[in-house]
Amino acid sequence: FCNNFKAEGQTVDFDVISNAFTVISNIMKNSDVVPKVLLMKYYLCVVCNNSKTEEDIKSIYWVNALAVLFSASKTESKSISAFSMLVLKTDFVKEVKKLAVKRLGTFPGSIGFSKSVMQDRVVTSTSGQMLSRRVNAMLGAYVDCGVIDKIDEKRLKDLLNTQGVYNDEHFLINESLTYSFKYRGDKVEFALPGKNKEMVSYLGNYIKIKSSINTELGTNMIKDKIRIIRQHIENGEKDVFGNKFSELMFYVAEECFENSDCMTEMELQKVESKEEALERAQQYYMDFFEEDMKTYLGRITDIAYVVTALRKKKITKPYMNKRSIDDSKIEGELATAEGIFGFELNTGVWPLFRLCADDLDTWKQIKDKGLSGTIQEEDLGTSDLQKIYEYIKLKCDWTVTCINDYFGGLKDLNLDKKTKCIYCFVNFVDEASKPLFFISKEELQRYFIDNYCHLINCWIKMEKKTFDFYNKKIEEEFDEFCVCCVDDLD
Repeated sequence: FCNNFKAEGQTVDFDVISNAFTVISNIMKNSDVVPKVLLMKYYLCVVCNNSKTEEDIKSIYWVNALAVLFSASKTESKSISAFSMLVLKTDFVKEVKKLAVKRLGTFPGSIGFSKSVMQDRVVTSTSGQMLSRRVNAMLGAYVDCGVIDKIDEKRLKDLLNTQGVYNDEHFLINESLTYSFKYRGDKVEFALPGKNKEMVSYLGNYIKIKSSINTELGTNMIKDKIRIIRQHIENGEKDVFGNKFSELMFYVAEECFENSDCMTEMELQKVESKEEALERAQQYYMDFFEEDMKTYLGRITDIAYVVTALRKKKITKPYMNKRSIDDSKIEGELATAEGIFGFELNTGVWPLFRLCADDLDTWKQIKDKGLSGTIQEEDLGTSDLQKIYEYIKLKCDWTVTCINDYFGGLKDLNLDKKTKCIYCFVNFVDEASKPLFFISKEELQRYFIDNYCHLINCWIKMEKKTFDFYNKKIEEEFDEFCVCCVDDLD
């Protein structure tokens, strides 16, 4: 094998040869035919080429990427025609990388987490593990390195190694298809209901985790596994997971199963008999597990899409995963690369003010006093600021203790005769919040979008209507001073 992987005039790094051997082996063991066709093309164009370079040999990494993407993708996203066209290309090395980089742009959003994985056309308790290892290796060595047209070769070797630091843990459904717990010193074991056994092969059932922790997890029930992993994290242990997405999968599992009816070993100790403890433990897996598993797999699929979109669009702001909206409230789930968070925002507590230019001299005087910290309540007179001050005191549940601090934002404004108006924004939700002042509508609009409307990003078409709805509200001009909440701006 090594003799066929010698580049002309070059000594090929052994890690490259080792990775090539593992990739070829994995493709040959997989049931899918299309990746084998790519491998045959690689053999003819690269391995049999006596003038091949090391870079030509490394194109096996892009063959690997396409093979994994094909096997792990949702059924409907597989495109045999695209691969067929690739096989017909004359410059295979260049074209295989081009297509692989393009397809990696859909990863991990294209993964079919709830699809049965077969080996020799049969679902087994380990048929998903090999593909999971390949998927997680790609997540760690291709995606996590930050640039999808480059590969961390050493990390790929480590993650593909079955005897390495990390293992692909049967996370929610154990390889044995059984669960166990200790009841007052005695080990109690029971089997997973037959209706759920196929789920053991789902890619969503695996996370890349340290082998030492994997051993510790054993055949524990779900909540006890989560508790053990959580302890390692809270103890400050580094690199618990083999890639960032496995870490996300853990956090989603923690969220989905935390309030489930799944019993813990500690809770079962309070049951009167071992027989009753067994019955209580089995009941969850008989009646509730399947629905909780579906919820978990749905969340994982959503997050995979979000992570892909965030990377592809180079957007670091959160994405609103699910939401409902009316004229005064936005609520839903905010998905970020760190996890999914529920939120509820009452837009009625976001007043916007437009201050007329008639009081410009008063504002300048107050600005000067603000620089020296000597603003008094009487200095506000009958200006628009005084009206804002009265409105804030009326609406807020807290007391404005220092008027200098509260209107300190004025001192940062560049006021002159060209200033036609001042825009003001107040967040009543945050007691520590102070009025923010802007000399143009555009500045206020930009601030509002950057700090609040990231919840309704326009880069997703389904959210564009919502974005436009609030954008229109911010763009409204007012002929005179008014106090108006966001939901009144129309």
